[in-house]
Amino acid sequence: MYRKQKQARTNHIGLASFTTAIILMSHTCASAAPFASPNTRVSTAGDKFDGVVQVAAAFEVEEWQVLGSHHMEIALGPISASSGNAAFVSIGPVWRTPLVRNRFFADIGIAPTLFSASRYGDRDLGGRFHFTSFVSAGMRFGRSGSLSLRIQHTSNGGIRGTNPGMDMLGLEFSYNFLE
Repeated sequence: MYRKQKQARTNHIGLASFTTAIILMSHTCASAAPFASPNTRVSTAGDKFDGVVQVAAAFEVEEWQVLGSHHMEIALGPISASSGNAAFVSIGPVWRTPLVRNRFFADIGIAPTLFSASRYGDRDLGGRFHFTSFVSAGMRFGRSGSLSLRIQHTSNGGIRGTNPGMDMLGLEFSYNFLE
């Protein structure tokens, strides 16, 4: 038991280090492209996928708007589970509603998502292609930062026989150090 806990802790440290490197490198890329400063998101799954942790670098692209969305979100990063690590990438529209003098906001979105693995622990997610839908609520601080709480559901939408779905709860932080 202790060995599994130590391995999981090592996986999470490696996961955090990898994501931090992606975020630091992305600040340079974001200033040269139409990307806003990246958000850092850490989410954990519950229920059937207990112990799965997802860390993401998420980029808002306001120049790409579809179906009246506020922006498109491109997210990528690692996923850590007791059975090992995997990666994901997603892209999809986000609709934002400003609240209370634009200091608070609510987001809703959906994104096709590709995973590098379909098994997490002893559970099969049902393939590598999925859809991630989410709702979040947050607040801005200053001109350059925000903090939000995100609830998301990932499933394959029934396109495969196995479709348990994975629910996650996460915190998202963004601060543009270049402004």
